[in-house]
Amino acid sequence: MTVTGQIDFFPVSIGSQHFQDVFVRMDGTGVTKFEPNGAGTVNCQYTAGPWETYALERNDDGTFSFRSLTFPNVFLRMDGNGVVAPTPNGGGTINCQYTAGPWEKFNIAIVETSEAHGNIVTIESNQFPGVYLRLDGTGVTAPNPSGAGTVNCQYTAGPWEKFHLGLNLNAAIDKLGELYPKYDKSLDKYNELIIKNIIEGTTPTDTELVELEGMFDLEPETSTTPPPAPTSCQSAAASLFVDAFVTVIGIMGLRIPGKASIAERLALKVEIDGMHDLKETIENLKTATSNSQKAYQIFKLLGDVYNGNFFQILLSAVSSAITSTWDKIKFAITFVAQLIAWFATEGIALIAQLMLLVTDIAEVVEDAEKVKTSCFASA
Repeated sequence: MTVTGQIDFFPVSIGSQHFQDVFVRMDGTGVTKFEPNGAGTVNCQYTAGPWETYALERNDDGTFSFRSLTFPNVFLRMDGNGVVAPTPNGGGTINCQYTAGPWEKFNIAIVETSEAHGNIVTIESNQFPGVYLRLDGTGVTAPNPSGAGTVNCQYTAGPWEKFHLGLNLNAAIDKLGELYPKYDKSLDKYNELIIKNIIEGTTPTDTELVELEGMFDLEPETSTTPPPAPTSCQSAAASLFVDAFVTVIGIMGLRIPGKASIAERLALKVEIDGMHDLKETIENLKTATSNSQKAYQIFKLLGDVYNGNFFQILLSAVSSAITSTWDKIKFAITFVAQLIAWFATEGIALIAQLMLLVTDIAEVVEDAEKVKTSCFASA
């Protein structure tokens, strides 16, 4: 059983290294088609929320694009025309574009580390070499509904052209520390190394990860007596969880085969009593009529499972289909980070992508019917 593909994107917030708690804000309101000069507004915001959260997409040519997780298919755009020498106030234009082309591609380089933010990067235009993303957060000391400050371009990179991207990945590492407390200290120890390799698309050595080996292993059965066969409720629930989460993992670019085998591993771990916490969402999923309603209920189901008792064993069961320790860690962190980002942005981008997966939606809805019949028939 071989996992194919790679994670195509992971969530980031573009935080200034120079201006404390100031992030790049994107307002893509009304940006629904390609505009030659771009559109929308990009400026600064104090602290990071949905409009400061992006999917960092790795392109085939090694560049990156920043896609809004609030405004579907809207990307960060840089026009560096005329920016040929450093200027005190910067220049060029940073705004939005619908779909990604050459002016929405960037080169990211880790240039230093800091105690507060770990890896510090510069973000250079691929179309305009030597032109970097610049943030002036002067006076941005509290959240502003319309944003504030200035985001534009600068020729060469100085203090105002340095950023940290690890906010969402750090949140995912913290979540894994909660799910797997035995490995919490090791995750904290390797935090900077893990994020560096995720951003750069590189692989650490086995010796660097030795303390994290076995983190996702399901607990072995200690009894010599063969475990009982799972109930119909356990089997149906396991299939529902695996189908829903593997569908979402597929949206991120990873193909995990052997869903039935993963569900078998998960089934005996499902606590039937806990299923009642999911009853309302499962029933709403089964009765939803449009694809948009079904996609929304799948998003709700993901949140219910994530915040419930099943997520840790589900993550371990899915990770069992992945071979190397690093690939398991990279998958788990990027996947959890993306879930956190989707929940924070009310799932707008995820729901839009799910709506296109008609066959997958139908399979999850069918699973929900089996769970309803098996787990709630007498309720």
